[in-house]
Amino acid sequence: MCRLVHLDREDWYAAAQGFLDLSYRQLWDYGALLADLRSAKSRPVGIFDRDTCIGVADIRSKSIPGFGGGLAFISFGPVCRTGNPNDSQNLKAILNCLVEEFAKKESMVLRIQPSFCDREWIEKQESIFREAGFKLQSNTRAYRTIQVPIQKTDDELRATLSKRWRRHLNQSLRKHIEVRCEVSAQPLSSMIEFHQEFIEKKGFQTDLGADFYSKVQERLPEGFRFLVSLAYVDGKLAAGNVESLLGDTMVYILGGRNELGTQTQASYLLHWKAIQTAREQGLRWYDTGGIDPDENPGVYTFKQGLGGEDLTASGPWELIPGGFKGRIFKGLETLYRIKRNLMRG
Repeated sequence: MCRLVHLDREDWYAAAQGFLDLSYRQLWDYGALLADLRSAKSRPVGIFDRDTCIGVADIRSKSIPGFGGGLAFISFGPVCRTGNPNDSQNLKAILNCLVEEFAKKESMVLRIQPSFCDREWIEKQESIFREAGFKLQSNTRAYRTIQVPIQKTDDELRATLSKRWRRHLNQSLRKHIEVRCEVSAQPLSSMIEFHQEFIEKKGFQTDLGADFYSKVQERLPEGFRFLVSLAYVDGKLAAGNVESLLGDTMVYILGGRNELGTQTQASYLLHWKAIQTAREQGLRWYDTGGIDPDENPGVYTFKQGLGGEDLTASGPWELIPGGFKGRIFKGLETLYRIKRNLMRG
């Protein structure tokens, strides 16, 4: 019989080590800071089968004041994949625990964007979530990305690149670009203004900027911090990337470049160096951090040029508890979305 245990920070990080699908979105400090930003509550837990931790999750919850119920949301979790044959059974047991705790005991709508991996695991997740009583959330776009297998030689990786991507990479390698890769907090803080100027120039919309990730980086323990890669030309900052290297996957989080970075194709070199770093650490995949061909066709073309697979994650999945509290929350959420859309014009 599995049990859900609320863990303190030290115990949570100790329990999370070793899971292949660990995502930065599930990290204790990321969850705590984002919950504060969203006026929510972060609830990091471990799920145990006897004395063995079979999974961890950070649940972000919001209750309806004076009424109860509300929403319990898990972003890219629960984390449970170890590469063993019992991963599917463990996910089933974990979902049962989460349903019991949040949907049945607390009458909360349980919404989950599952962890991300390859196509085989995504298909297994879909079957397991349906079996557990979850339904696809219809009004939320699924996570879509380009996933690049990186356990290859440099020549093999180059062969998968598009001609345009390979040409720009070769150009950047001929330039006198210095790349500095660090996991400390200071380099990320130096990117805050740089990144903001870049997204404003490009007209991008980002939910969380470099200022938020800089605060997370300051709190993260060693072994869980982001990789910050900065490109300099003649001592001047030209481009920067931030990636997470956890489990078996590197995930692109954010980046930016200025005119100097554009002229020297520095961004191509930064992605290439990050892939080499992740490969050296034994990671299997590079998740390019999401794509939207309609809203950001240029970014889509850039990421597609890496030669990976276009994958759409399972979910988001939702389980609405029985009784009136779940229905009331869904009604309030619908009204909120209508109001938000009207305000956006």
